[in-house]
Amino acid sequence: MLLTCLNHSVPSVQKLLKRGASKTAGKNHTGRTTVFHMGGGHKRKKRFVDKNLGNAPVAGLIVSTNYTPYQSNTLSLIRVPLKEDPTTSLYFYSPSTHSIKDNSFLSFGGNAKSVGGNRTVLQNIPTGTLIHNVELYPAKGSCVARSAGTSCQVIRNDGSDKTLVKLPSGKTILLNSKCLATIGICSNVSYKNQFLKKAGSARWLGVRPTVRGIAMNPVDHPHGGRTGGGRHPRTPWGKLTRGVKTRSR
Repeated sequence: MLLTCLNHSVPSVQKLLKRGASKTAGKNHTGRTTVFHMGGGHKRKKRFVDKNLGNAPVAGLIVSTNYTPYQSNTLSLIRVPLKEDPTTSLYFYSPSTHSIKDNSFLSFGGNAKSVGGNRTVLQNIPTGTLIHNVELYPAKGSCVARSAGTSCQVIRNDGSDKTLVKLPSGKTILLNSKCLATIGICSNVSYKNQFLKKAGSARWLGVRPTVRGIAMNPVDHPHGGRTGGGRHPRTPWGKLTRGVKTRSR
């Protein structure tokens, strides 16, 4: 979401780029539990993150770096002054890049230089560069390497219409060279080192207690009951898990 408004204070702009979000507690429209261990937690507000700015050249200033409860990565609030009216600016949220500080200028789209934090097409990014916030299809919005500390790597860029990119999983795929990507790795690298000090911390995050299937009755879980012998791990609905491929061809 792009917000065009006067050069207000940062808190007022942040408030305009938020909205309340309802919770499902892991239940569907009929009230049945479809996702276990969900419920409760602190109130959250969603931030409008712009996933597709297009390829039009835009240069903006990082106003602040903000926390978001729906992503492990932090968000950068970008301000783009409008040439038509100096008193009005364009504001939007974008996933933060590691080691990029506030009050730094970033370039989005066009022929932006291959510098940390800038966003440009894959055909402008040299081989071996670490990237994040990557598009899979041109103008479809970024959807790869958006979590804290993650990144992809450009394996081969020979100037053709295809670029070979290595994903965080280790798999390599060919992407259209017109797909957009951000130079560098996602910020908040130390996120993986966090640990919860008490059970209440998990409840604040909306995580309810986990009960082992073998501790239940046969009517509640395929693993329930202690007289049925061993069984391959299954979901509460009887589908096989651990080792079964679930990806669609």
